[in-house]
Amino acid sequence: ALATLDSEWIRVSRMGHMKSTWVRLYLDKYLPDVPRVIYLDIDTIVTADLAPLFQMRMQHAVAGVWEPPLEYRACFTQKNLPIAGDVAWAFNAGVLLFDLYAFRSQGILKEMEYWINVTGGCWGDQLALNLGFQGKVDHLPWAWNVKGIGGRAMMMLQLPCLGRGRVFHWTGGDGSSKQWLPTRQKELDFLFLPYAPREQCAALPAGSLLQQDIGRTEM
Repeated sequence: ALATLDSEWIRVSRMGHMKSTWVRLYLDKYLPDVPRVIYLDIDTIVTADLAPLFQMRMQHAVAGVWEPPLEYRACFTQKNLPIAGDVAWAFNAGVLLFDLYAFRSQGILKEMEYWINVTGGCWGDQLALNLGFQGKVDHLPWAWNVKGIGGRAMMMLQLPCLGRGRVFHWTGGDGSSKQWLPTRQKELDFLFLPYAPREQCAALPAGSLLQQDIGRTEM
């Protein structure tokens, strides 16, 4: 799949050569006979039945939770892209529901690959996903992607709402507060620890960054 992509970001970034970075774009290739799929980022915790999400009525090829596109401003400036006045087009790509039939029939993959090349991979595949769908997104209720809890300020603001969340997403901050790290926000351990790994995962290569992080997790 990477053979079709020629962005600076892919060439110079260590994540650019990790298949997991691009799974969202190629789900229809990995799952050719599946009509629908829920995609979850690795830094999410699911605390509710996902069946209502999977079975929801869809009008577009993707459904996600809205997110203000503030992080993308630098990308627009660097790549001289026009900034849309209406920010309703933006969504967070960490929790997504895909209609893979619509994804295939509408040729969306080519659109994504085009935007990755145009943006130079700025913000990885997330900006390309947003630009590729051009606002044609079914917006999910916030409870399906309670994001920002990796940063202390947003985490504290959302504490009163956590009881109504269904999928929790450790975005925000500088990356040092991911739920598996010893530097995480301990106030959220009640969400993470029931699902925390108790042993090393044989599926991960020995010495991988995530394997090392799991090994350092305080239980």
